[in-house]
Amino acid sequence: MKVRPFIFSVLLFLGAGTAWSTPPTLKSGCQWEAWSTQYHDPARTSTSLGCISGALTPVWTYTADTTDAQSYIVALAAEPDAVYANINWGHCSFISGGLPQGSGHVSGLQITFDGATGWMTCPGSNDYWYDEHPPSIAEASVSDGFPQSLILNSDVGNVTPTATGTGGFGTGGDVWGQTAADATQIYQINKYDVDGPAWFVRALNHQGSQVWINNNWGNGRTSIVAPSGMAIDGSRLFYAPNYGANPFTSGIYAFDTASGNPDWFKATTPVSDISVGGGRVYLVEQSAGPVYNLVARDETTGLVSWSQGIASPIGSAPMYTGNQVIVNNFGAGTLQAFDPTSGGLLWTSTLQPSLTIEDYYTGSYRVAEMVAMKGSQTLVVIGNDNLLHVLSLSSGQEVWKSTSPLTSFCGLPVAVGNRLYINNSCVLGLFSVPEAEQVMAFESLGDLASSGGGGGSSSSSGPAASIVENVRVYPNPWRGNQHGGKPITFDQMNGNSTVKIFTEDAHWVKTLQAPNGSVMWDLTNDSGKKVASGLYLYSAADGSGSATQGKFSIIK
Repeated sequence: MKVRPFIFSVLLFLGAGTAWSTPPTLKSGCQWEAWSTQYHDPARTSTSLGCISGALTPVWTYTADTTDAQSYIVALAAEPDAVYANINWGHCSFISGGLPQGSGHVSGLQITFDGATGWMTCPGSNDYWYDEHPPSIAEASVSDGFPQSLILNSDVGNVTPTATGTGGFGTGGDVWGQTAADATQIYQINKYDVDGPAWFVRALNHQGSQVWINNNWGNGRTSIVAPSGMAIDGSRLFYAPNYGANPFTSGIYAFDTASGNPDWFKATTPVSDISVGGGRVYLVEQSAGPVYNLVARDETTGLVSWSQGIASPIGSAPMYTGNQVIVNNFGAGTLQAFDPTSGGLLWTSTLQPSLTIEDYYTGSYRVAEMVAMKGSQTLVVIGNDNLLHVLSLSSGQEVWKSTSPLTSFCGLPVAVGNRLYINNSCVLGLFSVPEAEQVMAFESLGDLASSGGGGGSSSSSGPAASIVENVRVYPNPWRGNQHGGKPITFDQMNGNSTVKIFTEDAHWVKTLQAPNGSVMWDLTNDSGKKVASGLYLYSAADGSGSATQGKFSIIK
């Protein structure tokens, strides 16, 4: 058992003056886009605007610490030029009375695009990974002048500037669960009550001060709320906890992100994490039997839009690609894609043998994980055969798979541009020794995938989702210290196109005309004033009615 120490912050800085190479130019229709938190973004879509199509080639393997058997990677986030990790690093000892009391504590790590150590920081006393309740990582974009930072959920809830790894501070508390952030706030769930605060969902500002808190209860040591996921659409935070027999009611809670005021609640039994997109929230829910259903609810009311029965699901959030909602049925060994508007089945793909509940709890295998790539319209899956598979997103047919299995993998892979990063540091229990201590980088430089080939089987049970080419936006993110004085370019559009720019909250900023399929934006609004840092949305359309949407970031 851990004894609560008096915490002294410890800071170690490695690699002063870090530099790394510029990422290569992407194929047409692809974008470099940050993978900021679990399931890619605060909406938990698991969908990137990048391109991974065809063969994935190993680029580098980063080993956490060859001299420390207790070092392993917990969670990953990424920008185009660097990977950030929540790392259990044995040299980060917590201190009580001036003496080290143990090792193996969570810290922050930057890995450069070339696979070298950028910086590493020990924020103070932090916890071990415990089974499926690890501390998490999120990256905060900014609009209030605070540096772009990582938020590491753990004992001190450290907030660390990404540029240097120095100057971080703690927000306090044993916070175990998901983290997310936007341009003004940090959002946290505590679902595992250890020595610190009880369960909650809360918002902090970028300086670490609490803005609001809801559903807080407990201090019953080692009590767990699982699953317990959240997803954010900008104005609402959706929280889907399974409280079991505890005082709160299990279900979906919708809160206003700014004030924390309750919006609506629907009682149900969550089986998976939650995601949001296209005006709906998606959750696997359980009823008596047990019966499992993928349920889509209206984002503003919580009313059911549609429901589809599925086999035994894993706990990952349903993937939302814009044209599909995809779930993983580990019991049946299948992936299923549904139309997000109607709930109609689009395709079913079988990549691996079916698994039993006993298989799931013995941990003798890996649950398949996946990410979607909108630029190449592909789905990358790590199967429970430990092989990498690339599928057509529109049909579910396999177009490529690897021949050499991975040693292990933990959690969702991270996809940015044409890169795939895999956490190869698995720990299956408290104080267990990891099977590996690595982050692996793969790269895809081939042509866009077609819908044929491969050894997997698939069947189509509905209309194929449409494929819309993504506009190229660069630089993305636009950073003031790198791109000051330079515009943001929108190109690779048809002639006579129009680009409309909006804030993250859907407030119109400016409309640009691109008669030749390309236009540059000087970062001003319709009144000629410079816009603030933050996440922005765009909608591009041509004269024929073809349209696409996307997002980009401005960091000043």
